[in-house]
Amino acid sequence: MASTKTWAAPLILLLLLCSVSLEFAAANADDVEPKVEDPEGKVPKTVRCRNKKFPTCYWIPFTCPTACPRSCKVDCEICKPVC
Repeated sequence: MASTKTWAAPLILLLLLCSVSLEFAAANADDVEPKVEDPEGKVPKTVRCRNKKFPTCYWIPFTCPTACPRSCKVDCEICKPVC
């Protein structure tokens, strides 16, 4: 009679899930935009819409435009950063 290992199936499933999640994470890492520094060498400011009346835009991070890298705000109606 063949010996069966009860732990083998869950272990294989766990290894398969780990490898799939690592591939997914590596694929999504390419989608992240690198922070671009302005000419003075400073990283642009990140701003968010803080008005809960705009749920599609609320708390989404935006990077300030190059025209005003340190002094912008989010227009929650159009859901974009403005100088």
